[in-house]
Amino acid sequence: MPHPTLPISCLRSPRRAGSSFAFAGLFLLVLLAGCATSDHWESDFSHPPGRDLWRLATDGHAPVGGWLLEAPGAVKNVGSGGAIEVSGGWWESPAIPVKAFNYYRVGLRARSPGQTHWGAIFFTEMGEQIIADNYHSFDASEAFADSTFIIRAPQEAAHVILRFRSPDEHPLVVNHVTVDHASSGEALAFSDALFAKLPKLKYTPPTDRWSKLPVTHARLASGDALRVVMLGDSICNDTSNSNYERTVAERWYMAQRAAGPPCGMGMSKPYPVVREPAIQIITSVRGGTGCNFYAEENRVKPYVLDHHPDLLIIAGISNGPDAEPVRNVIRQVRQASPKTEILVLTGAITPPSFLATQPRWYPESTRGRGQYNPDPEIIASIKAMPFREATRKIRVEAFSERMEAMAKEEGVAFLDMRRAWDEYMEGCGRPQEYLLRDPLHGNQRAKEIVGRILAAYLSPDATGSPPASGPSR
Repeated sequence: MPHPTLPISCLRSPRRAGSSFAFAGLFLLVLLAGCATSDHWESDFSHPPGRDLWRLATDGHAPVGGWLLEAPGAVKNVGSGGAIEVSGGWWESPAIPVKAFNYYRVGLRARSPGQTHWGAIFFTEMGEQIIADNYHSFDASEAFADSTFIIRAPQEAAHVILRFRSPDEHPLVVNHVTVDHASSGEALAFSDALFAKLPKLKYTPPTDRWSKLPVTHARLASGDALRVVMLGDSICNDTSNSNYERTVAERWYMAQRAAGPPCGMGMSKPYPVVREPAIQIITSVRGGTGCNFYAEENRVKPYVLDHHPDLLIIAGISNGPDAEPVRNVIRQVRQASPKTEILVLTGAITPPSFLATQPRWYPESTRGRGQYNPDPEIIASIKAMPFREATRKIRVEAFSERMEAMAKEEGVAFLDMRRAWDEYMEGCGRPQEYLLRDPLHGNQRAKEIVGRILAAYLSPDATGSPPASGPSR
């Protein structure tokens, strides 16, 4: 049955999670018509992009709507010969149907002299934009290069569009796009392959962490379902987009298999069936938003409680420098849902040199200069410091210590993601730009690292399970 075209008036564009920068202009959405049976969508821009068609593996050339141009005066031109060129604006694909919590493989062929971006923007069946988007970057390449990404459709997602954007100085040319449904196993294999190419992660989680997460441990160990809400900002959103749940599920499954039936003993009772835990991630975020927002006006209900989590993970860089709003959220959740377990994370990825531009972290950088005019010499000196030293100087480490003390007082689990990330940066031998898609957010490589740190924290310690600091297979 064809999907109807949704009227523009039905669209709502909330505060986006994937970036702290707002996009201007009218947001258009054309929903897929007449071809919902295929799991493969492809465009080589063989038609003029204004009416270019997704080419479907099973349905042939079905008219599903064209690529949409945002900010017309900012885009130089549409490249001829089967490509789109983006410079100072962005292009958006036709919409394709997706299913919530499913994985999709996005294949792109593109070139640009500098770092440029693309994102997956999701919508509900009613056309309302979902805040939990998924943004990535292209590495600079003068020649066309193929890139592959695996994305997970968030809760309530029914459609997705792809958005390509570029600054004026770095024109982005895209000449081939594919989107395919991917299995959970393919999502895991992709994550493992990416992680294997990165500098080694040496994070070891605390051995006593499960004392605060007994129900989570029991559900994972038995292969039961686990519903997780991730609450926070765009950094929390990026952590969720690492698809870390696939690594966690695989490690618990392998741990069950390694345990096996007791050797030399009779099987008078049926041995438990080995099964992989079904981990469902609810990404509940707002860009630039911390618990000082969620703690007020009963927002804990729509952002947390209405999702009925078994485990709440509070994450991101927007909670500091005061730990009390986080405590407030914890207590509200505890009062309304006593069985929900809670894990608090400190914020990672964002370089100390960026945080130092914000007076709440380092007022010295703007003293006497105005709130949005940090001293470039001070920022340069912080950027030159080792990560741990810089984090300590701008008082982020002190905030992490306050968060840990608060978590201990409230009896919830705690993961110092900031420290784990800084230690990785100091030991990986790569500049911070290698892991960033913009001055604030991580690229696909950074997402994989923070996802692996979180996966290690939630993985089993039993002998026979895959190592916490390496690919799971």
